[in-house]
Amino acid sequence: MKKTLWSLSVGWLLLFPSIVKAEELEEVAFFPADPETGLQVEVPNPEIQSKQQLTKRQALPEKFDFNDGGFGTPVRNQGNVELCWAYSGADILTISLKKNFGVDYIVSPNYFNYYYATDAFTDKINPFAQGRRLNGSGNTELLLEQAALDNMGVTEDVLKTPQFDFQMKPMLSQKFLAIKEQQIPMYADKISVLRGVSYSKGTEEERRKKVNDIKSMIYEYGATTFHYDTNYSHSSDYYNQQTHASYVPMEDIKQGLVPNRGGEWATSNHNIVIVGWDDNYSKENFTKKPQNNGAFKMKGSWGPYSHLKGYFYMSYEDVYLQSSVNVAVNTEKKEYDFNHKYVNGHQGDILNYYLHSKELFLGNVFQTKKSEEELKAISLYTSQNNIKYELYYLNRDIKHDEKIFNYKDMTKIGEGTKEFEGVETVKVPTQKIAPNQEYTIIVKYIYPDDVPYFQLRMQRIKESNQDETPHLEKGRSFVSTDGMKDEMYWKDMSGGDATDNPANVWLNAYTTEKKIAIETIQLDLTDITLNVGEETTVNATISPENATNSKIIWKSSDDSIASVSDTGVIKAKKAGNITITAVSEEGQKTAECQVRVGDGKGTFGTVPWTWNDVTQTVEFGEGEFPESHFNHSIRTHIESQKRLDGKKIKKIVFTKPVKLGKNASYLFSELSKLESIEGGNYLNTVQTT
Repeated sequence: MKKTLWSLSVGWLLLFPSIVKAEELEEVAFFPADPETGLQVEVPNPEIQSKQQLTKRQALPEKFDFNDGGFGTPVRNQGNVELCWAYSGADILTISLKKNFGVDYIVSPNYFNYYYATDAFTDKINPFAQGRRLNGSGNTELLLEQAALDNMGVTEDVLKTPQFDFQMKPMLSQKFLAIKEQQIPMYADKISVLRGVSYSKGTEEERRKKVNDIKSMIYEYGATTFHYDTNYSHSSDYYNQQTHASYVPMEDIKQGLVPNRGGEWATSNHNIVIVGWDDNYSKENFTKKPQNNGAFKMKGSWGPYSHLKGYFYMSYEDVYLQSSVNVAVNTEKKEYDFNHKYVNGHQGDILNYYLHSKELFLGNVFQTKKSEEELKAISLYTSQNNIKYELYYLNRDIKHDEKIFNYKDMTKIGEGTKEFEGVETVKVPTQKIAPNQEYTIIVKYIYPDDVPYFQLRMQRIKESNQDETPHLEKGRSFVSTDGMKDEMYWKDMSGGDATDNPANVWLNAYTTEKKIAIETIQLDLTDITLNVGEETTVNATISPENATNSKIIWKSSDDSIASVSDTGVIKAKKAGNITITAVSEEGQKTAECQVRVGDGKGTFGTVPWTWNDVTQTVEFGEGEFPESHFNHSIRTHIESQKRLDGKKIKKIVFTKPVKLGKNASYLFSELSKLESIEGGNYLNTVQTT
């Protein structure tokens, strides 16, 4: 087995204080899922979270409720299904969308139920599955990470969420993929995660900070998630049915009256959201009395007939409130053409880096497509708070074992501090990138002095030929942990040279594509004669060939006379004249084809003709022939007609003047049984080239 990084003796460390040591790769740990509700909660690790307050808090009102002012969203009822994790995640997305855009996008929890389930499909393995079964356990944070990976899900109008398990059964994979195509056109550009405070080891200062942080999240984002144990919070010992207020004292869990996990954390079996607070909410409203006034407003998921129209209050001092993880999210419209990324799901593996320099570099190599692209934003993910970062752009790839000193050839494009754990999208100065160009996005993370190491999360590669899911192809992720200030020594993480198992990291690049417009559209046919029931195909050629959007939209001036398909197939329906138009999808360029439809008596162009079945002779009257083409000739438009009953033309007779089109080279082509042409002197070839 390949060692992640090596360690040195104490003597060597004294000589080289910047040398790195690292722990072995390990999986993210979760508490056992609740047996009744299936809720999964990650095991907290307070050691890696900074206690510093780097950002000055804004002044907050004494009372705030996101529902005020008509911004409320429906209280939904999850029924008997174990999807509280999906309901809470979908709810804070719905709230953010309402807050930011004023629109009711009611996000479907059921979409994520199917998306993550191993048994979601009847016909194949689910490549997105995260080790859970349909209608079973789950984790809210994983759902929200999908929203940050351009997978916001769909609305309830597209996929409803029933209240009973038996109503949600495996479906055909193609049906789900068709549902997935109807994505909400938004994404989560920021996810902020606030970890809990240990009831046995946390300080009063940490608990006050936790309350203020929750308030700040609600004020900025509209809501935050919350998990707790309904067996106690809603029992008569702790829940006041008259005031709909809950308070479980910290002393009760310390005395063993309420169960705990590991002597530090409260248990959980349900996940909901917090939408407001009231500093003056009286402590007298609670069955057991907290020391001070103040409560958060909680929004449930058992419908508007539970609690107080679906809401209840919880004291700031409640043990579940302090112990819970809280997650908030901000949503934005999708404004970029590409999200270049090498992760598609849960980053389930951890590597802890002890770095004397406190600096760690990550690099992802990407490549543009056929057009020039412009780098607009970078998406970052950290599992710790108060992480400083610097962003760099390198107009080439990096390689395994490559060293870069003093940021050679790199352009600094951003810097800042991630106050919370989670995802953050950072807009950067535009970088123009040539077509088919490899480039590298580099981030330098600097972790705070009051935490012992930097925790890097990654997603293990599971290619489609493996049995494990979710499937993830090998990317081009690199890590540098050289430990020297401003020095990079790159190791190929995706190739398995930096860790025991190949993995990709979250460092995503948002780009827009430089638009190349269609300049001209040319049609191979511009003048066509058809009889009722006949059809032909018109082909369009665009210039330049590498136009960004090459799609052509076909239109008929009168569908009742002749229709045209998305691929240019014209079908004649009744006699008349129409125009077929080819339009670029942007609507800036057009080309036209004139179509004449005969009533079936026999016309080619404007020239009438008759058929003698006995002598197999076609006789033409006076008029003008259309332009000829390999697919538009006497053979294709007369000899192939049903009225000839499969017989071949042996003789052609011109009885009156006929004017030929500019191109007449295909007029008589492929008439395999033609023996003679009479009256050729009637053909007018003045405009024929």
